[in-house]
Amino acid sequence: MYIDGTKVEVIGTGVVTEPDLDGLDDRQIHFVTAHRWALESATPVTLTGDDGAHATVPMARASALVAMKLHAIQDRRVMGGTDKRASDAWDIYRLLTDLDIGVTSAELRSALPSLRRVVAAATADILVERAGRTRGWLRTGDAEMASVGSEDLVAAGTDLLERLKAPTSR
Repeated sequence: MYIDGTKVEVIGTGVVTEPDLDGLDDRQIHFVTAHRWALESATPVTLTGDDGAHATVPMARASALVAMKLHAIQDRRVMGGTDKRASDAWDIYRLLTDLDIGVTSAELRSALPSLRRVVAAATADILVERAGRTRGWLRTGDAEMASVGSEDLVAAGTDLLERLKAPTSR
């Protein structure tokens, strides 16, 4: 379905529990748990397509988008001269800095322990430890993307990591 020229995709998923993850590596765990959790934590939204068709679908919350983008950026490869990692990095950065990080981190703390673990590891890798590499990806984007410095990425990543350590309230 297209909405105002933007392609909207739906990915199917099934119930996932910690024992279901046995034998999977961290990237597989990240993909499976992030997409499942995106559905479990979603908000119903009614979409109207360019052709007038309507559908009510579960819409992923910002916290789930952060989890999914942190997975996607790790698996991207340059295709046809385009490096999608720039827009992934931009999306992650904007989701962490433009929205309420307290809500995002609290929601992530309510996810499966395996998802919290791989999100924290990916955040540390992409935004903190290898901020220079991520900044390089951003520099291939537009001027606004290129304006984000390594220190900005480190600050956003460090903030999320600290908040993920906070006690979970259930």
